[in-house]
Amino acid sequence: MKIEPAAPAGGRPSRVYTITNFHDVPVQGVADYMGRPHAYERQFSYDDDEWTDLYWLREIGRDLLELAIEWDSIFWRWQKKWRLGQVSLDSYPVLPEDKPRYEELRHAIGDRLEPLPEESLTRRGRFHDGGVEWTMP
Repeated sequence: MKIEPAAPAGGRPSRVYTITNFHDVPVQGVADYMGRPHAYERQFSYDDDEWTDLYWLREIGRDLLELAIEWDSIFWRWQKKWRLGQVSLDSYPVLPEDKPRYEELRHAIGDRLEPLPEESLTRRGRFHDGGVEWTMP
């Protein structure tokens, strides 16, 4: 596990680029930590049988960040049309016209957004409308 300081308390919240899984609060996606993009994943406590407020953070490159943002935007286009009743749930998670690019991106991203615990930092995350605040556990 890497050891790095947490962002200073009282500083500006970090930017959240994507939320690819959500369960009451963000579970997985991409956000900045210390000014650099990181894949994040919320940790689940099997002992307590509930989600914690701890996240694994793994730094990613700008190229992967761009792919992740584009992939996420394809989902949000589908979400918007679904909420307007213009597509059915059967088409989830992508509009038919976006499916080829979505699959290209899925293949290009692969498992590179998975924050492997042994290669990740652990931080406490508090998400809100302004972004996310990361602190030491």
